[in-house]
Amino acid sequence: TLDMPAAELVLLSSEPYRFREKHRQELQASLKKPVHLIDGEMTSWYGSRAIRGLRYLSDFAASH
Repeated sequence: TLDMPAAELVLLSSEPYRFREKHRQELQASLKKPVHLIDGEMTSWYGSRAIRGLRYLSDFAASH
């Protein structure tokens, strides 16, 4: 059982493990909190994607 009382939402990345919609649905039902799939290339890769990744997360936060 996953216990995350302080978390407002959970982000599941496509990298390095490719979480899918079924994982999102299962976890959201279990935790009773919003769970979102996010682009792992934008959030887990360093170097050339780092700046774009920060923008990606900022845009994500603004839309959710």
